[in-house]
Amino acid sequence: MISWLGEFPGGQTVPYVNKITVLDPKEQDIIPAYRILDQQGKLVTGGQVPEGLNEEVIVDLYKNMVRLNAAGAAYGFKVAKEDRIAICYFGEGAASEGDFHAALNFAATRDCPVLYFARNNGYAISTPVKDQFRGDGIASRGAGYGIPVIRVDGNDLFAVYEVTKKAREMILTGGRPVLIEAMSYRQGHHSTSDDSTRYREVSEIKFWKDTNCPINRLKLYMLDQGWWSEERDQALKDAERINVLQSLAKAEAKGIPEIQTMFDDVYFEKPRHIQEQEKEMLEHLAKYPEHYSSGGH
Repeated sequence: MISWLGEFPGGQTVPYVNKITVLDPKEQDIIPAYRILDQQGKLVTGGQVPEGLNEEVIVDLYKNMVRLNAAGAAYGFKVAKEDRIAICYFGEGAASEGDFHAALNFAATRDCPVLYFARNNGYAISTPVKDQFRGDGIASRGAGYGIPVIRVDGNDLFAVYEVTKKAREMILTGGRPVLIEAMSYRQGHHSTSDDSTRYREVSEIKFWKDTNCPINRLKLYMLDQGWWSEERDQALKDAERINVLQSLAKAEAKGIPEIQTMFDDVYFEKPRHIQEQEKEMLEHLAKYPEHYSSGGH
């Protein structure tokens, strides 16, 4: 299995944490779309392949290449006659990009062993689904390319597990791709720079959190089965709150990085335009020092 990650989770946990468990543990080469992560999901720095990972499968890719690269990896498995699949995660917003259609067409016509997993969480950053497409979702697009489609409640841990397991079986035995559409909801903001209350009502977020949160649903099931208790739940929350506060205090105790560092940690060698921008900024700061604080570094 090669896992092609599309984005960080934002209030929808089930479509992420649950799919890997049904796949072969010895065949899990994870290739992230984010340059800051290595294959194991650990942070890396710089713009080079992390030291020690040269022998692994590393592919430099941009966000709108992910679906096509997954199809290519899967086609490679087929040519090599390997009993493996590629799985590609992406949001419904990414399904509006051209590479989605090119990837599904290639995967369908070449019978690539790839699982496309679309998380329909209602919003592509700030764009609601009603402004993204006609119809009720992504599932019909798979059918249009002749690809078997499974739609699942993306907030149901067990349902996601079962359909992913079934999809893998269909791919390996049927020799063709499968598309899963997980119907979910993004309770959180898209990113730290996003304020989702500017384009949706707080009452809408509260409704989903109160009635269909995957974590709460799993908690209620575990309580009903006697696997969990309110006391253990509160103890876990208290312990994690302390952990977060300690981490926050540790981070706040560090000095502010030197301002020049905003130009570092991207390119191994700074290109000319970056050097020019850095020079211009330093000259500006030197000219107007009274308007900027240099303390705390």
